[in-house]
Amino acid sequence: MTRGSRLTFRQREVLALLARGYSARAVAATTHYTEATVYAQCARIRAALGVATNTAAVVMAIRRGEIGMPGETEFCDEQVAGDAGAGRGAGRG
Repeated sequence: MTRGSRLTFRQREVLALLARGYSARAVAATTHYTEATVYAQCARIRAALGVATNTAAVVMAIRRGEIGMPGETEFCDEQVAGDAGAGRGAGRG
């Protein structure tokens, strides 16, 4: 966790990808976590931030400085560039 952060590195990593519009399946594929792990992380994130939805968690995390705005996010730009966004939007139909 970063100083003063309520979220772990992995939770911030998941949130940063969700902020970019990734589905849970795409987050799992990008991070090499299982979908179950992603869903569990999302539940922990919502509990830590005291919100009911992933969207509210993203907004809250951006406002609190837990993650950057999409495109400025330390977790996304370097790691996702390596996979050229292959997982982005996967599972949407």
